[in-house]
Amino acid sequence: MGGALALYLAAQGIGPLQGVFAVGAPLTLQRRGLRLAPVVQTVREFVRDEPENREANYAYHPVQGVRQLLRFIEVYQAVLPHVTVPVLLIQARGDPTVRPDSAPLIYARLQSPHKQLLWKECNRHVIVSQHDADVHRAIFTFLQHHSPLGGPPP
Repeated sequence: MGGALALYLAAQGIGPLQGVFAVGAPLTLQRRGLRLAPVVQTVREFVRDEPENREANYAYHPVQGVRQLLRFIEVYQAVLPHVTVPVLLIQARGDPTVRPDSAPLIYARLQSPHKQLLWKECNRHVIVSQHDADVHRAIFTFLQHHSPLGGPPP
């Protein structure tokens, strides 16, 4: 969701953005059944999940939250052509949450002349962690390259 929000804000031209990076941004989700959230919500408020990281992720999700996520995906994908700042997209090939084909679809919609798609060879959705130094380096390099002073970000 964070990557989607970052791209949405970049499309709105909010703030003095020099660039944006998005990790695992969704256009389509792995669980196609989530599209049934409006129907499911009529009979239950929460759905059970098997979280990738039990210490940091929820075992239950509010169905209303899933509905809002699906609505937001529709909204932000429509404004992707308005993103003109430099963009770094990072996507895991085996992401169990976001369908990996989301990344090239997002990439194709962006109008930025400076865009990059970086693939990570792993089977996790959360790829910005202490185990992913190469993702941290890619983000840091992107931020350095696109900062107004050409140096490290503040």
